[in-house]
Amino acid sequence: MWYGGGSFFRSVKVDRSWTIFLDRDGVINAHPQNHYVHNWSEFIFAEGAIEALKKLRSKVGRLVIVTNQQGVGKGLMSQKALDIIHNNLIDELRTHGVSIDKIYSCTSLKSISNNARKPSPRMGYRAANDFEDIQFNKSIMVGDQPTDIQFGKNLGTKTVLLKGGSHEIPLNCTPDKTYSSLLEFSETII
Repeated sequence: MWYGGGSFFRSVKVDRSWTIFLDRDGVINAHPQNHYVHNWSEFIFAEGAIEALKKLRSKVGRLVIVTNQQGVGKGLMSQKALDIIHNNLIDELRTHGVSIDKIYSCTSLKSISNNARKPSPRMGYRAANDFEDIQFNKSIMVGDQPTDIQFGKNLGTKTVLLKGGSHEIPLNCTPDKTYSSLLEFSETII
């Protein structure tokens, strides 16, 4: 059971009815040196991420990845290259006994108005449309950037910030909890 500090987490019991939304870069994989993972050979799992995902998978009903990938919009990589990365990610995790329900990505540039990039909740709404059992009040968004936390707040989920990203968090999007890694977070849920 996950019981933690903070008003949201004092009496929360996470079980199979819960969904965990996960950012990709900086959460599942190490932040790329040049800001983008252009191909699978550049994808490096963050330390402890596979073990953490195993623990989370055993506890919750859904694991969903939501990721901004404007490298495609910038022409730094193709949609096909991004699809290969995500297919390989799913396959590699499967070899470790971890299933990811779905990966949602927004490849639009930040400058394009009305896009689905986080903090917009649109990727979360797509997930809820695809999986009718997703309840945002029984969901946790885990990310390492302010946009991840605001995405969760916009959906009405609990929010977890992993240290290591940009932590200039606006006052209106303070995370419910902060952890040093995905592994540390996963150990609090078990």
